[in-house]
Amino acid sequence: MRELLALRDHFHDTIWNLTQSDESVISQDSFYGIGREYFDKLVLRTFEACRNQFTNERHLLNKTRETTELLWTYTNSLFFATTVITTIGYGNLVPMTRLGRIACICFALFGIPLLLVTIADIGKFLSDFLNFLYKTYHAFKLKVRKQSRRLSRYRTTSNSTIGDLRSEGSTSKAGSLNLNELSGSEIEDQNMEGRELRIPVVMVLFVLLCYCGIGGLLFCKWEGWSYLRGFYFCFITMATVGWSVNNFILGGKA
Repeated sequence: MRELLALRDHFHDTIWNLTQSDESVISQDSFYGIGREYFDKLVLRTFEACRNQFTNERHLLNKTRETTELLWTYTNSLFFATTVITTIGYGNLVPMTRLGRIACICFALFGIPLLLVTIADIGKFLSDFLNFLYKTYHAFKLKVRKQSRRLSRYRTTSNSTIGDLRSEGSTSKAGSLNLNELSGSEIEDQNMEGRELRIPVVMVLFVLLCYCGIGGLLFCKWEGWSYLRGFYFCFITMATVGWSVNNFILGGKA
C-alpha cells in the first residue's frame, strides 16, 4: 500500500513539474507515454497489494485513517485464525513476516487436531438429532398406516354383516383374503420397526441444500450479494474449498 501511495504522489509530482517547466513544451506522445508507464506500474502494484495483502476499495482510495489499520485488526485476525484451523484458507489474508508464518504453522499444528475432535462430537450430535427426527417421522407414518388399516377392517366387517346371506360362502372367502393381506402387511410393519433405520441420502442432500440456502439468504441481506453468490460462498466454505477470491470474501460487494 505504501508503494501504491508513493506511486500516486510521484505521478502528481511529475505532472506538476511538467506544467511548471518553461524550458520546453512536451509533446503529446511523451505525455501519453508517461501516462502509460504510470498505468502499467499502477496495475502491477495493485495486483501485488491484492494478492499479498487484505485490500479493498477503501484501502486503494486511501479512505482509512492510518496504514496500520489496513491489515491485522482483531476481527481480521480472528477470521484468519478460524480459516486456518478449519482448513478453509480463503487466502485473502496471510502472514507476511517470517515470525508470523512460523506462528501460523505452530497454531495450525495444534489447532486443527483440536477442531477435528470438536467437529467429530458436533457431527455425532447432529447425526443423532437427524436420526431422531427420521425415526419420529417413520413411527408417525406407521401409526397412521395402522389406523388406516383398522378403519378399513371395520368397514369390511360392517359390509360383510349387512351382506346377503345367500352369498355367505363368497363373502367369507373374500373376508379371509382381506385378513390375510392385512396380517401380512402388519408383519411387514413389525419387521420394519425391528430393524435399524438409516437416513436416506436424499434427506441428507435436502438438509445440505436447505443449510446452504438459508446461509445464502443471510449473506444476501448482510453483505449485499446476490443470492447465487451467497449460496456459492456457503457451499465452498462448508466444503472447505475456500478459493482465494478477494472480491468474494466477507465485506466485498463486487
